[in-house]
Amino acid sequence: MISTLQQLPVEPENAQREAEEMNKKIEKLKLEAEASSRDTALDEIKMHYERTNAARASTPESGADDITISREEIESLNHMVEESNNIAEMKVATAMAQVEAVKARENEALKRFEVIQKEIQDMKVATADALKRADMAEAAKKVVEGELQRWREREQKKKQRRPAKPSP
Repeated sequence: MISTLQQLPVEPENAQREAEEMNKKIEKLKLEAEASSRDTALDEIKMHYERTNAARASTPESGADDITISREEIESLNHMVEESNNIAEMKVATAMAQVEAVKARENEALKRFEVIQKEIQDMKVATADALKRADMAEAAKKVVEGELQRWREREQKKKQRRPAKPSP
């Protein structure tokens, strides 16, 4: 019971600390997901740019500074960006689920804490009642002992007042 009482204040603190850590992880994962999406898209654009430059270098100059991207390449880049966003969303969802689990554990610890606090309060009330009854019993015992003492004294006085009967 004592070890349980000592653990009570620690459990909500641990749950709170876990929740804070999970929130930090969520933020970190969001940033990583965003960075990952940007990096993937940038890598694809760079690759496309390099391919276009290589193709331009192998063809005669037309004098235009325009870059032409085929519809398939655009769709491919869009697909990669969408895929990166989906991965980022999954990471965020996982982190959110972990936060919810920590919150559930924290709520459970708080409920246990409240139950034990109630039990402690009930024990205090029961102890106070038991002490009150013990005090009342002690007082009643003293009253009875006092009455018994007076009765004995009266009986003693009665015996002393009676004349001794002569023996026949």
